[in-house]
Amino acid sequence: MPVGHPKKTISDDQLIQIEEWGKLGLTQNQIAANLGMSAATLVNRKRECAKVAEALVRGKDRGISLVAGKLWQKIEEGNLTAIIFYLKTQAGWVDRPGDEPPIGLPKASSKRYTPKKMKEPSNDD
Repeated sequence: MPVGHPKKTISDDQLIQIEEWGKLGLTQNQIAANLGMSAATLVNRKRECAKVAEALVRGKDRGISLVAGKLWQKIEEGNLTAIIFYLKTQAGWVDRPGDEPPIGLPKASSKRYTPKKMKEPSNDD
């Protein structure tokens, strides 16, 4: 006679739900908990059934694609925050305290920038 719990299988409806949860950004631990199984059991099901592994990957890919599309839409609308985020994550832009600003711009500080007055030309000549 077998000992322990009966083997938990994953239905086609659950595969659809796994993909949806993956799209929403749930971790595999969270997905396993939603399915009523341990994370280790979900890992075993992934190894045993390619459909489970594919549903997890497909869901994550769909979520990333959806978010990337929304980000790109904001970039095209001229959203400066989205543009800066994209450049920092994709083009290596970084903020470094103490870096010199481009010529003509004040250093970042808590004080308001006031340009220096230029000296009046002298008429001593």
